[in-house]
Parts: sequence; structure tokens; C-alpha cells
Amino acid sequence: MDCDGICLKVFVAGNEPKLRLHTEAATSPSVMRGVHSHFTYEIFFVTSGRMELITEERTLSFERETVIVPPGEKHYSVSRGSGSYCLLFEPQGTGDRERLSELKNKLAGGVCAEPISDDECFYIERLAEKLSEMGRSSEEDAQHLAALLFSSVMRRLVPINPDSAPVFSGDPGHIAEIDGFINGNLNNRITVSDIAEYIHLSPRQLSRIVRREYGCTVSELIVRKKLSVAEMLLRNTKLRVSEIAQRVSVGAENYFYSLFASHYGMTPLKYRAMLQGEGRNITEGE
Repeated sequence: MDCDGICLKVFVAGNEPKLRLHTEAATSPSVMRGVHSHFTYEIFFVTSGRMELITEERTLSFERETVIVPPGEKHYSVSRGSGSYCLLFEPQGTGDRERLSELKNKLAGGVCAEPISDDECFYIERLAEKLSEMGRSSEEDAQHLAALLFSSVMRRLVPINPDSAPVFSGDPGHIAEIDGFINGNLNNRITVSDIAEYIHLSPRQLSRIVRREYGCTVSELIVRKKLSVAEMLLRNTKLRVSEIAQRVSVGAENYFYSLFASHYGMTPLKYRAMLQGEGRNITEGE
């Protein structure tokens, strides 16, 4: 996946179709038998409770943080709560090589920890749900959530320097084409590659244009526009929430509920009830 110009391969450890949610365990000498390392980066999302990372030399404690363990680092993790998820990711050789090099340099100093944002907590918890469902729609939702999640993490670890980025955003034609493509396909699944191919730019160039012009990632821009249409349909029609979710292709109804609530502060049904309480006119039939 492309995360603002940094290409990553993201996968789960083992064969389970879900994120590993760590269980509580006692810290004792026997724990050290579980010390292991990976051939690539392991990332933990501690959304609640506390996680201890035990290495051969020390024990580190983390609360509400994103923790990245570099390849070859021997460790064992113990969760003191129910909100510790982990994934593996591997940077790819394509994309923005300068930012990729900066990322690897930052992660070369051992275990790296950063505060986790509310959006990242939302993305990882929904991602865990989607990966446990195993349906085709759930798989597409999971890919979209993973793109949002890792774009947020990479953006924080390696901020884009606008002074060093090529000035592609000066062409208003590109911006109009981006808007036009997304607006014309809001009822379809849209990927970064779809847009980049349509306007004949690389995903890296597209990401930089969107970052500079809109202040967000391509995936976030797509979600923003889809939810804006969903809000309009809630406001002006009597369509059921499941029909609205289908129209804007945001995924399964429960995922749409969660995403809408994350952006508007309430569920679609509560939002519609609020509008009706304000006397909004709903004109379209079911």
C-alpha cells in the first residue's frame, strides 16, 4: 500500500485471520522462553491498558502508544489490559526513496514509541473487527482501514517537508481531475492507484498533491467526500442507513456506522433524529 509516498507491505503474524490481541501473562523468568524476533518490523497499537515489552536487557512499559520493534530485536510482549494489537510491516523499495531512507534511519535506533492518536485507535480497533470477519467486503474494508492507519503513522514518523516536495499542486487541472474522479465515483470503491492512473501521475505525486492542497492523505480525502454525501442523504432523504452505506460504498453497515460516528460525533440514526428534531424537511421516499 502507498502511505503518502512510502510503500509498505502489511501483514499479520501467523495464520490467524485477525490481529493478535495480547492476553495477560505473569512477568517471570519463564516468560523469557517466549523471547523472539522478526525479520521485519513489528508494530504494537496500545489503545488501552498497559503493555510491557520485555527484552533480554530491560523491560519497557507503554500506555496509549504506538510501539515499533525493529527487525532482529529479541523481545516478548505482555498486555496489562485488553487494548494491545500488533501487526508486521515491511517497507518496499519503491516510492519516495528519500522519505523511506529517513524512516529507516529513525527506526534504526531500537524500539520507537509515539503517542497514538484517537483516529489511529479507531482505525486499529475497526481493522481488528474486519480481519476477524473474513468476508470479501470485510477484506476491502480492512485494506482501506490499514491504508488510513499506516498513512497516519508514517506521516507522524516522517513528516513531509513541503519545501522539498516537487510542486505538482500548481496545476489546477490536476486538482480538478482528482475532485472530478472522486466525485464521479463516490458509489464505487476507489483506490489511490485508480486516481493516479486516471490522471497519469504516480501514487507518490498524487499523494503529495493531495497532502499540499487538502492537508490529508488520499484515503482520508476519499472518506471525507463519501461521508459528506452520506450526510446529505441523511439530511434530505428517507433512505435507510444500510442503503446510504451501499450508495457511497463505504463498506458494511456496521463499519459505516463507526466511521460516520468517528467523523460526526454521533451515529447516522442519532444524526438524522437530531435533524428531524430541528424541523429539517426530508423529501425523498424510501
